[in-house]
Amino acid sequence: MSRRSLFLFLFAWIVFLVSFVQAQRFNITHYNTRDGLSQSQVTVILQDDEGYMWFGTRDGISRFDGRKFTLYKKGKDLSGTDVATGLRDSQGNLWFGFVN
Repeated sequence: MSRRSLFLFLFAWIVFLVSFVQAQRFNITHYNTRDGLSQSQVTVILQDDEGYMWFGTRDGISRFDGRKFTLYKKGKDLSGTDVATGLRDSQGNLWFGFVN
């Protein structure tokens, strides 16, 4: 095989491979209070076993099901509002810690 044939073969092979090796594209959506998030300053994000996303904010907790937010605020739902931290334990329970 001549050098030119080898070069053309390698060039074609690289072009072929590049067509398959492309960066993945991710759709990113930004949510805020207009979308139903309880407050725009998020301090913790957790995901439960059912796939819900939980956002701890300075104004309570917001659960996101992929379409809408459900708000949990101080009173009947929570003992505080200013979420400082959160974790998911080995049984899948979510725990949130409050500043106040």
